[in-house]
Amino acid sequence: MKNYRFMEHTYEEIRTKIRSLIENLEMQKYSQAEIAKEISQITDVNFYAKDINLLKNLSNNRWERTSKIEKLKTCYIGLRKLYKNIPSSNNYAQATPKEIKSLTNFLQKAQEAEFAVYKSIPNHSEALKTLEKYFHTDGSAYKNLVKVVNRVIARNWSLNDYENPSYFEIIDVRITRKKDKLYFLESEEFWFLKWYLEAEGIYARTYETYNKQLYVLEERDGIIKILKNIYSSPKNNDIFPISPK
Repeated sequence: MKNYRFMEHTYEEIRTKIRSLIENLEMQKYSQAEIAKEISQITDVNFYAKDINLLKNLSNNRWERTSKIEKLKTCYIGLRKLYKNIPSSNNYAQATPKEIKSLTNFLQKAQEAEFAVYKSIPNHSEALKTLEKYFHTDGSAYKNLVKVVNRVIARNWSLNDYENPSYFEIIDVRITRKKDKLYFLESEEFWFLKWYLEAEGIYARTYETYNKQLYVLEERDGIIKILKNIYSSPKNNDIFPISPK
């Protein structure tokens, strides 16, 4: 049992890193076929577009065998080398001081709107509409947020008990680059969410983490909104347990 737990921990770490690298490469306009070709050349192990798609969407209970973990490690090494070798310029332009100030304020308001959604559960409809001012509703960032909300509701959790201590803080924001109508922001954030289960009068789940996040904002018809948001949490410190009770 001890060996299995170690193996599962290793697998989960690699899986998270692989998914993050693939998403970052896709943001750099790499197709999954191009990613597969490049890492095959780097590692001398054959990977195909379907492998990249599978690796990006791995569920928590797949590929746990030792032999599969070794292939995951090989893939991770290839992805990491590929990402590091991307030319730093890559036709990116620097954001202007005005854009930096505007986008920094925008991200603060967007996160305030996200937190307001969590605080308003289960009466969150109006807060969710406000969120649409800051997120493209067809983007993965918005869809993932809605998924979190639905899972919270299914568990009858909330943040609105008396004197709930939940809060968030954006520690730092950097606009790293822009390309065409895309803006890339990196942030350092701290989130503390203490989910309360009123039926039992207990706090059912505490999410407390500091992490670095990557935001991709896209301008459409002159309006800039969040399209993607990539971040990772320490193992077993996600908003939800891997195997919820």
